[in-house]
Amino acid sequence: MEKREQTPAGVLQRWFGYGAFRTGQEGIIGAILAGREVLAILPTGGGKSVCFQVPALLLPGYTLVISPLISLMQDQVANLRARGIAAAHVDSLMGRYTYHKALYDAGQRQFKFLYTSPERLQNRDFQHFARRNPPSFDVVDEAHCVSQWGHDFRPGYLRIPEFLDLLPARPRYAAFTATATPHVRQDMIRHLALRNPLVQVHGFDRPNLFLAKRHPGNRDRALLDEVERLEGRCGIIYCATHRAVEHVTDLLHRRGLSAARYHAGLSVAERRDTGQRFAAGDIDMVAATSAFGMGIDRGDVSFVLHYNMPASLEEYYQEAGRAGRNGEEARCLLFYSEEDRAVNARLLRSQPRPEHGLRLLDSMWRYCRWDGCLRNFLLQYFGEETAGPCGHCGNCGS
Repeated sequence: MEKREQTPAGVLQRWFGYGAFRTGQEGIIGAILAGREVLAILPTGGGKSVCFQVPALLLPGYTLVISPLISLMQDQVANLRARGIAAAHVDSLMGRYTYHKALYDAGQRQFKFLYTSPERLQNRDFQHFARRNPPSFDVVDEAHCVSQWGHDFRPGYLRIPEFLDLLPARPRYAAFTATATPHVRQDMIRHLALRNPLVQVHGFDRPNLFLAKRHPGNRDRALLDEVERLEGRCGIIYCATHRAVEHVTDLLHRRGLSAARYHAGLSVAERRDTGQRFAAGDIDMVAATSAFGMGIDRGDVSFVLHYNMPASLEEYYQEAGRAGRNGEEARCLLFYSEEDRAVNARLLRSQPRPEHGLRLLDSMWRYCRWDGCLRNFLLQYFGEETAGPCGHCGNCGS
């Protein structure tokens, strides 16, 4: 590499095609390269992946990225490979030969990135591989999953520190997420055993997003009216269930509107094809469950509609934040009803410990019923200061 390409700015330009860092990125990257542990909370579309991918390309050896979803791993690996960066993932759907071949190639330093799930870290074969071929950098993505106070708790995340203790030396270590309240931030530091981390919280405020909510008498008619008004623009319609995705897709098709579908009941091949075509700009509208959008970098999403009310503000704002990544004006409209609330509550009560989930649901419902500034409500929920009504949300009357 030329001397310029051995700097963060040079790597950013060469591999990602960006001429400058976004707010907060350079400080996070510098801390990682200096050996400091990091907890970074950046909004959806805030360039979270660049914050660990740039230093990883400057460090020797490979970087291990711990990620909660196979679809997210696949998307991230595909994006890196499309840029000419060697990357792979190992997951529970792989055959034994493919799995061991990926580990062998990683041990031969054929990859700069290896993605896997937190549960995989407890696999004896993987632990043996990691002891013999330790990563130079360990990244925890979607780190809020470690917190029982978060919206997406995964017990496997709690055992990540055990895995680090098995390695011959502690690698560089950083954790990233898009949404976390102050309580969840403290949980992440404690349960991931981050040592004196640099904590960077950036930009929950997305002024280019027009936030609005509606309690429609006829949800289908309201959806069609909104989509027809926005026809020709790129957008995502989030639905709570597979059945709702199929219903919305059929509704749009019968009206002559083109939309793809995405949910876990579809084949891996169809989901991958939909994600790739959407990211490439070959399709402009997708009806999907919550998994869609993670790791997909498309800047021109100009609307996100929620056909159903999510169970938490964390989930809602992460999904809404997939709009307007290019900085242009984007519309985020949430449909809600008492039935949405009741369905979510019923699902939560069927879980072993429903109390916290029900509290998150109550916060989501308060947002839906709030008649003040919606932007301020969200910023205060996530622990950020506000300076009066925004003048640019559905409640402020802009």
